Amino acid sequence: MGKRETKKRKVAEGKAPKKKPDDASSDEKPRKLRDVRSNAKPNEAFLSFYHANFVDTGVMTEDEWEKFLAAMLRPLPTTFWIAKTDARAAAVKEVLHKYRREAERANAARLSQKQDGTTPEGEADGADSNVVVKPLDWVDNEDAWFIDAPRATLRKDPVFEPLHKFLIRNTERGVISRQEEASMVPVHLLDIQAESRCLDLCAAPGSKTAQMLCHLSHANYQKFGRMGVPGQPAAGGPPDGDHHRVVSRVDYTGDEGLVVANDMSAERVNILVHQIKRLAPLYPLAVFTSHDARYFPTLQHPEAKVPVPFTRVLADVMCSGDGTLRKAPHMWREWHPKHSISLHADQIRIALRAARLVSVAGRVLYSTCSLSPIENEAVVAQILLRSRGCLRLLDARKLISIRSVPGLRAWKPMCPKTKMLFATHEEALESDAATPLLPAHFPPADHLADELPKCLRLLPHLGDYGGFFVAVFEKTCDMPPRPTPSAGAEVEDDGYDSTVDEDGEVEERSQLVNKLQSAVKRWEAADNAIELAKAKAKMERVRAGGQLQAKLADYVPAVDAMPGAVANLSQSFGLTTEFPMTQMVCRLLTLPETESAQASRPGPPNTILFLAKAAADAVRFSTDPSVWYYTRRR
Repeated sequence: MGKRETKKRKVAEGKAPKKKPDDASSDEKPRKLRDVRSNAKPNEAFLSFYHANFVDTGVMTEDEWEKFLAAMLRPLPTTFWIAKTDARAAAVKEVLHKYRREAERANAARLSQKQDGTTPEGEADGADSNVVVKPLDWVDNEDAWFIDAPRATLRKDPVFEPLHKFLIRNTERGVISRQEEASMVPVHLLDIQAESRCLDLCAAPGSKTAQMLCHLSHANYQKFGRMGVPGQPAAGGPPDGDHHRVVSRVDYTGDEGLVVANDMSAERVNILVHQIKRLAPLYPLAVFTSHDARYFPTLQHPEAKVPVPFTRVLADVMCSGDGTLRKAPHMWREWHPKHSISLHADQIRIALRAARLVSVAGRVLYSTCSLSPIENEAVVAQILLRSRGCLRLLDARKLISIRSVPGLRAWKPMCPKTKMLFATHEEALESDAATPLLPAHFPPADHLADELPKCLRLLPHLGDYGGFFVAVFEKTCDMPPRPTPSAGAEVEDDGYDSTVDEDGEVEERSQLVNKLQSAVKRWEAADNAIELAKAKAKMERVRAGGQLQAKLADYVPAVDAMPGAVANLSQSFGLTTEFPMTQMVCRLLTLPETESAQASRPGPPNTILFLAKAAADAVRFSTDPSVWYYTRRR
């Protein structure tokens, strides 16, 4: 039996051998990341597309283009931010300043050796082994830091090896959080205020959610002036009997805002929860959900029967991610213009849903780690057009001091089939009547194009970071209801509107489940074990992933459902008997209503949660009142 037949047989029996890494041969270890990076070359389509849209549009000169490409091939430095509300923050900064001085001394010694004609120990010819430890200059109060050093120096040098361990230890404690510098920008531009109700629509893996929680908690501290220690009252704060209110600068019983962290993938939500658990005192300010961001449900006040909007919404949407090539060099060979085109429509829908969920005078921040104008400026133009004057684009570059360039006014989309560039949709149609390029992929009319330079672009040659795009919107008035089409007429997609539309999440899930059921039957009839196994596995993922009802989740008061767990949790957090028990809730398991998983029903309680007041209100507003009040009466 040949090798191919043997492999097919093992796959069918569930004994398929593990795949080797892409860059490994049968008799050698996988090549390290730096080896892949050193051989990485931008493919021709990438070069053609971005040279046309960056150099030909005047964003950069030819010289800057070369610097841009060189920067894209360098590995990223280590950057991280310090939790402002952590009592150990000042001590961490002192240690970092000590290593900053050590780095300056070590670099001066290396320079002196080079001037004497000798090669510093451990430094290959032409290599740069300097160590840089410094705060990021655009972040206030030295709350974010930059470290660039050879990996061997951090792990083996007797001076800097303790720094490496120090960073790991304080990351585990939640004092610092590693995050790429460019990725820190969106939350700073959200301008989170005290008592803000925040929503992170595409939250996993959770670094921006963690940032939002820290910014919210710090804003509350600045407004209310508390600084608590577990088990002790704050100076000038509530009386001794209320010391449960001031754990780590958070008043859990006051309405001090919340952060709802959402991701469509249930598996990624687990990663998200793990990330936020490090910030233990801030954890009760967070609510975790698993919804399709395009159809995120509206919170409804159960008594007033009115929507409860968010004041800050972050839409850091899924994207092609070519701004992350510095940390993902495999993407060089995988880059293709079709990726941006396939994501464009859903990016618009997520942003428009964010616009409906935010309050008037609130902010929506749209961001991607993509360089493509199809995912960036083209989306922003459609948001402005379809929000019908209800959103105002703020000049992001005036709100932050990081080095950046403005958004593009003009660009040329690339046809995925021919790799040809076009200035207008008409040109694309003349070349190919079946082109996948749509009018929305092209630059808009002048009145909208004039707004686009208010967006912010981060490019790797401007600073030692990855590529990123940010647009900041302010809501000026309520958006009108989504129009319903008349007979035979087409209506522009204005995004999901929960006041007039059917539950889009359930509808999408039903369509997908029906499609998968057909696939299972087809492969069963064909007696194809491999494809049948794939279809069944995908069906299970669909059933397990995401909520299937138009609310955050189902919750019941924990004092009714799990009284023993309430006592244990109260002791763990040092809560007194005066603490409101309505802020202790149990999440109910979500069970499929039918085998097709096209609907769901609440099951038994399985998780107890201790929530700050605003977070507790959010889950109460999103839970079916009949479920909530039935359990209270019982």
